[in-house]
Amino acid sequence: IQKIPIITKAILNQYSLEERSSPRAGRYMVNTGGSSGTPFGFYIEPSAMGHEWAHMHTIWEKLGYKHTDVKIAFGGRSNIKEYVEYDVVRNHFAVDIYADYNVIAKKLKIILKKYSVKYLHGYPSSIYDFAIYCDEQDEELKEILSKQLIGAFLGSEYAHKPYRKKIEDVFGIKTISFYGHTERAVLAYEKDEQFNFFPFLTYGFAEAIKNKEGKLELISTSYYNFASPLIRYNTEDIIE
Repeated sequence: IQKIPIITKAILNQYSLEERSSPRAGRYMVNTGGSSGTPFGFYIEPSAMGHEWAHMHTIWEKLGYKHTDVKIAFGGRSNIKEYVEYDVVRNHFAVDIYADYNVIAKKLKIILKKYSVKYLHGYPSSIYDFAIYCDEQDEELKEILSKQLIGAFLGSEYAHKPYRKKIEDVFGIKTISFYGHTERAVLAYEKDEQFNFFPFLTYGFAEAIKNKEGKLELISTSYYNFASPLIRYNTEDIIE
């Protein structure tokens, strides 16, 4: 594989989406700026979802997660109905993180009387904001969640230590962080200790390659996307 040239978003963006894709049943287009902030569009196959969730569940199981457990999710969706909406596919209650937490809190208290929610999931910064709200403005909600919650799954952003500690302290729970991209070419998780990430080589082929400045960059090859295959794709993320 080392004989194959490394590609970047800039190289791929020189070509139309169709020129670098192939016809696949049910393919759908997604976009990402990634950590580099460079817009990049490509296709994803719906058949990859099972592969994705098998790995995600392996990560979450480290905190005792079972697929029947209910989560509260703090993501980037802004089209959530009534501020908190149940997602039947992912078995979680999605929260509109752009809404007033006072309104969200009222909705969650009704939900928490009917359901036992065991995990929080989403952007560390958003869960951190929510933890501050509960700690400083809603003792009742904090108490309810502290009794029900087991842990929090932190993804899509770097889980800064102050954010993480606050989440753990407010709710009395453990957290686990994982690293991945919309491109679905690499997925890594904290196998043994916090902030030390191991890539799943059953998910994609991950390589650490030195760039011109002598820093290690993360290169990845996707296994389960033939609609817009990524082979030796430079994530442009630096590995320490």
